[in-house]
Amino acid sequence: MTPLPALFILFATAAAVSEGQDGATVSMSIGSGASLNANGPSERLMRRERHKRSSEGRTDEGEAPAGAGDGEGDAAPDLGSSPPAAAGDQTNNDNDVTPEPTTPMMGGPAPPPAPLNIPPGRPVYPSRGGPSVDTSGRKSKTMLSVMIQGASGRQLIVDDQKTLRFSHTQGSGARWNFLDSGEDKGLLDNGENRGHIYVQSASDSTSNYLYDSTDGVVLQMGPASWKLEPTDDGHMKIKNAVINANAAHNYLRESGDSLGISTDGTEDDCKFKVTVIATGWGRSPSEAPVPVAVKVFLQGVSGKNLKEEAGAISMGDGWTDEFLWTVLDSGDSRSLMLGSTHGYLKDNGGTLESSVWNMGAAADHDKEWWLTQEEGGTMSLEGNRGHYLVDKEGEAAMSVSNALYDIGHTRRFNLILKSVAFQLAA
Repeated sequence: MTPLPALFILFATAAAVSEGQDGATVSMSIGSGASLNANGPSERLMRRERHKRSSEGRTDEGEAPAGAGDGEGDAAPDLGSSPPAAAGDQTNNDNDVTPEPTTPMMGGPAPPPAPLNIPPGRPVYPSRGGPSVDTSGRKSKTMLSVMIQGASGRQLIVDDQKTLRFSHTQGSGARWNFLDSGEDKGLLDNGENRGHIYVQSASDSTSNYLYDSTDGVVLQMGPASWKLEPTDDGHMKIKNAVINANAAHNYLRESGDSLGISTDGTEDDCKFKVTVIATGWGRSPSEAPVPVAVKVFLQGVSGKNLKEEAGAISMGDGWTDEFLWTVLDSGDSRSLMLGSTHGYLKDNGGTLESSVWNMGAAADHDKEWWLTQEEGGTMSLEGNRGHYLVDKEGEAAMSVSNALYDIGHTRRFNLILKSVAFQLAA
């Protein structure tokens, strides 16, 4: 009668052969550590089985059973501690070849991400210090809400019939969103923005985008890319990012009551005054501040602009760089106001001053501001103490009271847009 171990070997051999008919090597492990393949049991395995059967009678007489080796120094492998064979290693049988893995093992470490490639010419985050920002290069979620005023002093609006026209109203139809187009040389959604934006209506009647079609500027669901082109007098031109048939760019233009197109942008009707009425940074509280820089002029009720010069804060007439402020995400739903000489606007216990960023120190909350929309397309800047930046007949100061009825309209500033960059390098 054939012993049970021999029957098991024959059964395993038949299974291995039936599964290996395509010529591939099929190996399986048994308790002793020997192997079977599709070509049948190896000679070494046969010798081990004969040795095992011959030793079964001796174990009843108190002798220790023979080891799993073949008597020639071959010890059984320790399945609990021995490392797996390297890919391509062979046993004494030439058919026992471990194939090279083509996919990572389940549970193994993930491959490292590809390094971020920041193209040359990208705007650089202020080098004189600031908060740590997200530099992943992802498409920005920041939404900049603005009003677009034409040369006539009227606002570009979308009326209830979803028609583009100019009007003196400042209601919801006059609100627009500037969004990151995520474009770089025509490649969409790669996060390498160099100034192209989407212009979206924020009216109650539609959320469509401005689009330059062959029939003029229309509103449609699919966005088109635009580029902001600042002038030297606080205005800007808005041009199509795509070239026209004349290898030039079309510009938006106020044409009577309608929104028209200029093929070169040289007309005065192509100049617009864009004022910021809200900044939505578009991130969760657990995420790092966004790398967005919004450059504005802060114009008070006196008509003068806030100015930083040699660390001092004042107001004056002009549209040069010393009147320019960069609005940045502070990281806690507030904003930072960076001046032209790298000082941050600060409420120092009621004294308005410019203060540089102290790298490595704790956050200075007196440099943070709540930007709140006010009437007439203006905004107020509330400091950490609850007091406001005010324009006192052409002089910049902090309000003595935090009661709005005492402060009045002196807290209202126009944030006149100069430029916006949605993606900055660290």
